[in-house]
Amino acid sequence: MPDAMLEAARAAVEKFGASFADTRALRARVLRPLSRATRCDNIAFDGFARVSHVPDANDWRVEYPLVVVSPDSEEEVLPLVRALAALGLTIIPRGGGTGY
Repeated sequence: MPDAMLEAARAAVEKFGASFADTRALRARVLRPLSRATRCDNIAFDGFARVSHVPDANDWRVEYPLVVVSPDSEEEVLPLVRALAALGLTIIPRGGGTGY
């Protein structure tokens, strides 16, 4: 029994460690097309931006966005939506934090 638990723990740690490289690769794959539509500093993968834009505003947040995009102009919106849709990502628009 202890050997099985130890092996399960090792596998979990290895999977967790591998997730960093997977996340880095996914972010790079997402950044390329989005950076064609807006400036790179409008594309946020950091924890603060992501937790600040969780769709559910209660303390039981379980889904965090992969990326938060803040276009500078209305002209950037359509290319960003097309890029996000092509990537297969769900888009949750925010009306300047108004709830719309």
